[in-house]
Amino acid sequence: MSRFKTLLLVLLGFSLIPGCQTISLEDYQGRLDPDPKRFAQAIADYEASDLDSMPPEGAILATGSSSMRMWQDRIQEDLAGLTVIPRGFGGSHFSDVIYYAERIIFPYKPRAILIYEGDNDTSHGKSAETVLADMKFLIDYCRSSLPDVRFYIISVKPSVARESVWPIAQKSEFPDEGLL
Repeated sequence: MSRFKTLLLVLLGFSLIPGCQTISLEDYQGRLDPDPKRFAQAIADYEASDLDSMPPEGAILATGSSSMRMWQDRIQEDLAGLTVIPRGFGGSHFSDVIYYAERIIFPYKPRAILIYEGDNDTSHGKSAETVLADMKFLIDYCRSSLPDVRFYIISVKPSVARESVWPIAQKSEFPDEGLL
């Protein structure tokens, strides 16, 4: 086998190892729906707070929709003994977290990401397949820069207000053990 073919096979093998692929936001463009810029101020507020006091690296980053945002005042108490960086923003979808990952995940170099997303996605009309694809992209995207980061994904909760999309939300719950 030629040196070129051997090198090509080695590089191909490395590209299949989780955390070795280079993934960028450009790989995701075209599926940002709704417009993530609706959270520009919330993200800018987090960045301004970081200028005053940057959280430590290696913490647990908690992000996601309003369930995470509303937990921010108590999360330190509820998860006492753990260093948690609360970065929830209400009404968000997986696509919003993907869009802002370079600003609300990567700078902190977290050891783990605790995330709640999914119910806004399904109530917006996204299919279970889209929610799962977005979740998988977020995981791969984060691991391309943070190969050892762990994910703790909180299951979508039932909601009376979103009863009509509950069957879709249930289908978006971890169908493949190999996903994470």
